[in-house]
Order: sequence, then structure tokens, then C-alpha cells
Amino acid sequence: IYNGTIQVKNSSFSASVPIANLEVNRAGGVSLGSNVSVTGTLTLTSGKLSTGNNTLYISNSATNAISGGNSANYIVGNLKRAVAGTGNYIFPIGTSTNYEEASVNFTTGGFTADITAFFTGTAISSITSGLTVSGTSLTGALDAGYWTISPSNSSGTPTYTITLKMRGQSNTAGNANKYSIIKRDN
Repeated sequence: IYNGTIQVKNSSFSASVPIANLEVNRAGGVSLGSNVSVTGTLTLTSGKLSTGNNTLYISNSATNAISGGNSANYIVGNLKRAVAGTGNYIFPIGTSTNYEEASVNFTTGGFTADITAFFTGTAISSITSGLTVSGTSLTGALDAGYWTISPSNSSGTPTYTITLKMRGQSNTAGNANKYSIIKRDN
């Protein structure tokens, strides 16, 4: 384990061993050249971190293990976080053009897992016929894309809420009451 803070200022970054702390500080962005594991904190100071097919893993299960995510500083690609107990875990993810933050707030304890999240910036082409929310038929989806949030290595049965902040869609309904989150197990 590298026990200091690595401040990334180059356009590409790889690490063959886990690192304690990672700070992304390059306005032009940074690309991962391999899977990278951070045992301490991730600080998003300036620029986007693109993972490509790789995964950035934050093994620190503290809810504040990631800081600085906003519309200019976030992860484009696969972000995996360790979670334990209760608390709100923010996933500062998006596409190359839009910040699409997701957060999972665990309200009961006794749960541990790794959660991988990413945003796919492609519209869902169709909604399965017969899907309803509170008796209202679903007729379409926002066209900016969709989130994939998947647990692994989990134990316990959590109670949680999910908050998704979509930007970049062009087919808004103008009323937040017209939107629902649809969960599927596969």
C-alpha cells in the first residue's frame, strides 16, 4: 500500500498496489490505465476521472470517503464503494458531458457490501407494457440514459432509499411527480 496521497495531474494513471488517498486535480481530466483501489479517501478537486473498462474501488466504507463531486469533477465509468452500516453513500458518476449523481442511503444497520455504480448515457428504447407505479402506467423514460447500481459480496438485508439526479435529458415532463425509479433484480 502506498501510504501517502497521490495527486493526479497527468492525463493517465495506473497503480499496481492499493493507495491510501487519491486526489484528482487536472482540469483536462484523467484516465485510469488499470483497476485502482483506494484504501483511504478520494478527493475530486478538478476534472473528471474516466475509468474506461476499469474500475475505481474505494475500500474505505466511511460515507465521507469521497469528496468534491460536482458538475465539473466526477467519475465517468465504474465506481465501486465499500459500504457498511447506515448512512448516505454518494456515487459522483456521469457521462463525459453530464453529471448524473446517485446516492444510496442505508437506514438500517447490519449490512455490508461492495456497490458498483455507473451511468449509461444511452436512452432506454422501450418500456415493457403493463408496468405501473401507484396505478399509473409507465409510458416512457427520460432520454439521457440510466444508472446501474449493483451490490456484490453483500451480507444482511438492508433498508435503503435511492436518490438519482439526472441531467441532460431533453424529454422532461416539467413535474417531478411524473417520475419514478424502477428497480429490477437482473
